[in-house]
Amino acid sequence: MIKLLVVADGFVYPPCSGGDQAVFNSIRLLRKEVELHLFVVDKKKTSLKQFASDYPDVKLYFHNISHKDKYEWFYAVAHKVENAVLSIVRLEHESALRDGFLNMDTARYWRLYLSLNDYIRKHHINIVQMEFARSLPWMKGITANVKKVFVQHEIQFVVKRQRLNALYTITKEDRQRYHIEKQMEIHDMNYCDAIITLSQHDANLLKDEGIVKPIYPSFAKVSLRTSVQQQFTRVSKVVFIGPEHHLPNRNGVQWFLKKVWPMVIKSKPQFKLEIIGNWSDATRKLLQKAYPNILFHGFVDDLASATCNTLLIVPILEASGIRMKILEAVNMGIPFVSTIEGAVGLGFTDKENCFLTNEPEIFASDIIKLIDDPNLAKQFIKNAQKHLLQAFSDDRFVESRMKCFKDVLNFKS
Repeated sequence: MIKLLVVADGFVYPPCSGGDQAVFNSIRLLRKEVELHLFVVDKKKTSLKQFASDYPDVKLYFHNISHKDKYEWFYAVAHKVENAVLSIVRLEHESALRDGFLNMDTARYWRLYLSLNDYIRKHHINIVQMEFARSLPWMKGITANVKKVFVQHEIQFVVKRQRLNALYTITKEDRQRYHIEKQMEIHDMNYCDAIITLSQHDANLLKDEGIVKPIYPSFAKVSLRTSVQQQFTRVSKVVFIGPEHHLPNRNGVQWFLKKVWPMVIKSKPQFKLEIIGNWSDATRKLLQKAYPNILFHGFVDDLASATCNTLLIVPILEASGIRMKILEAVNMGIPFVSTIEGAVGLGFTDKENCFLTNEPEIFASDIIKLIDDPNLAKQFIKNAQKHLLQAFSDDRFVESRMKCFKDVLNFKS
């Protein structure tokens, strides 16, 4: 049996974000097909006790990233000082734009590499699977004889390019940094033995951009419900789901509030926008002062109850991978309106099972249509759930992942 080691850069259980759900649901299904090991890299292991109890067949290891040697400790302090100085001189935003999102300082994690290689050799692991941008450079720290598979949740140079294109002015230095970061990310992906993307769209893009290693499209998984958990009657409020720390979420909400929301509440002054997810107090106060009818709920334990009779908005303008929030909304019987980028790679169709547009006036008009026409909203829910069950089944997920693993190991069917 294949021995698969999934390296999780932080792991929250029960999952409370789209990324956590994607990792957890992958583990939940693959543990039946492979001998699955979970190597958690985090500061605390409080969420792992319940997971170990619920899934005793998954072999679990915890690496405390907060334990550092002298070099790593000095690096961490220097990094905090740098961030503090940037905050004082109000250059955090410029720094994020210029420095990008790739973790190029692989030498920072010596203890992690020692633990990881020791675990691989001790347990005779066949494949190491890493996920999310920060862990991609960690592949170069693996010296053990093992196959390396990276799950590309969000192609960083694609998001960075979209962000640069949205700026009014782009300097020569900005372009140069972007191209350097892009080449670094491509180089790190080509260091792996295979890449898993969450959509065929991203797979095609990576091939066009110079990825020479095998690429396997395999969507992120949600736990499919056999029936709608809530009885939808009509749209009573508008919701956005997602934390502030993910920059596309913050930028998308700001675009929506500035461009779309005023037109919605002009027509529907009683309606409220409820934002679910962790947002800072400073941002909450700023947005609630600038725009009317906004409520923040933070993290909610029961998402289905919090979103009963709601309309999901997905105003994401910087996108790669797929939006788990859309799959979860469809799963729970919630209609949605999205930008084109927000729904890319999911296969939903404008005016058939949702509304898709990048035009603020049309976005607002589509929201109002679904508020005014409960039958249209119900039809969208029905059509979207049919697509979800056909395109995102458990069997299709397992088949796509196992094909990648067997190809990498040259296993014969």
